[in-house]
Amino acid sequence: MKTEQLTLKKIRPTEKQKSAWKYLLDFVTVLLVFGGGAGGGKSWLGCEWLLVMCLRYPGTRYFIGRNELKQIRSTTLETFYKVLRFYGIVPDSILRYNAQDHIILFHNGSRIDLLDLQYLPSDPFFERWGSYEFSSGWVEEASEVDEGAIDTLKSRIGRCLNDKYKIFAKILITCNPKKVWIYYNIYKPWKDGTLAKDKAFVQSLVDDNPFNESQYKEKLQGITDLIKRERLLFGNWDYSEEAGQVIAYQDIIDAIDERTSPRIPKGQKYITADIARFGSDNTVIVLWSGLRAEEIHVHPHLSILQSCEKIKDLASKNKVSIQNIIVDEDGIGGGVVDGLGCKGFLNGSKPIPGKKGDDNFANLKTQAYYRLGEFFKEKKIFINCRQNTELRNQLIEEMEQVRLKDSDTENKIAIVSKKDIKQRIGRSPDISDAIMMRVFFELKPTSQPRMSFHKMNRFRFNGDSKENGSNVVQINRNGYPSRDNGYISPME
Repeated sequence: MKTEQLTLKKIRPTEKQKSAWKYLLDFVTVLLVFGGGAGGGKSWLGCEWLLVMCLRYPGTRYFIGRNELKQIRSTTLETFYKVLRFYGIVPDSILRYNAQDHIILFHNGSRIDLLDLQYLPSDPFFERWGSYEFSSGWVEEASEVDEGAIDTLKSRIGRCLNDKYKIFAKILITCNPKKVWIYYNIYKPWKDGTLAKDKAFVQSLVDDNPFNESQYKEKLQGITDLIKRERLLFGNWDYSEEAGQVIAYQDIIDAIDERTSPRIPKGQKYITADIARFGSDNTVIVLWSGLRAEEIHVHPHLSILQSCEKIKDLASKNKVSIQNIIVDEDGIGGGVVDGLGCKGFLNGSKPIPGKKGDDNFANLKTQAYYRLGEFFKEKKIFINCRQNTELRNQLIEEMEQVRLKDSDTENKIAIVSKKDIKQRIGRSPDISDAIMMRVFFELKPTSQPRMSFHKMNRFRFNGDSKENGSNVVQINRNGYPSRDNGYISPME
């Protein structure tokens, strides 16, 4: 059997691809993002790189990953065979494709695995690749892929003959502009000159690729959707995504501007809290005075008991009625609601009747965010970031991602899910959700508070009432103490 070879001396990259090759061959860069526009030669570079690596280093193993496996088979594999034909290589002379196992097997023992990178609720941490060992790999159209998948794959590269051949483990990422985790973690730091040394970005647009079909650019110029044309033709990462956006960027900026503060009156005290669901999420507790978010406390890795203590201490210090405390009741937040006896916010519950049209919202969370957007637009809200730049930027990123989904068959108004936002920005929108819950008290005004935490100094939190044998006093959801088994017990 004749075995064709493709060496670095034979390849014919564009100038932008040459820049990418320098990063792919150095001993510093771990993550390279290439592209940022349509027609820049992204897929060609990925196929060419893996082809050279497989032929040059026998027995090595690589991957091509995409959000859906069928997309690799229908598009990426087609480009892979185009690369072979371009260099005059007969596929059967060097490889065979195993369609059942989705593996490209080379004659010299090298292989490329095709991976489905779709997020699965049954596998939230992408543990399905836990035993895989790769030399390097490529993620195609990475803006559609959850950042958690990339993190897992980074732990699987550099494990197959890298030391033998002195191969520096890499992940090549190709994508078009999109305001997801790539924008915040790669493009923006690159633009600001703060990108980490082990990461690189090379932008390649349609004019950078002389191998495009003659009419390809005309097709891009003919795109009627302004945002899509900005992204694909001009590689504009800072495009405005106002369509479907619930809270406008400028309104967010106005709400966190210190000059806004004097115009927003103080008022009754409230506490809202979003409780962490997973290890990577944060528990966020917000202290309010009227519609002024005076303090935002972000806590990683809190248990249910610790979350209860943090909220109780903040309430006692600021004399907040238990009726004016609300906690996200979904997931483990339900344990905090039960522990404190406060109000619970159920995101998927029915909207609260009030204004005309409230019954058109798909759920309470959508209704609350929609009303929150009105508060921002009408300049009725102030959020004090206290010169905390990181908190400020995270808040802006999260609020910008609150968008309306396409209408369902019942024409209910709904916003994108927390999971979708997490996939876009690389983290859970815990801060914006904690802010959003403040609207509950405007949708459903409460009666005069009956008990404040500062009046309960003789009570302390006890996680297990059966241990001390004392009379147990639980504060119920109406703000009254009761003697049912619970979590509050006398200090005496």
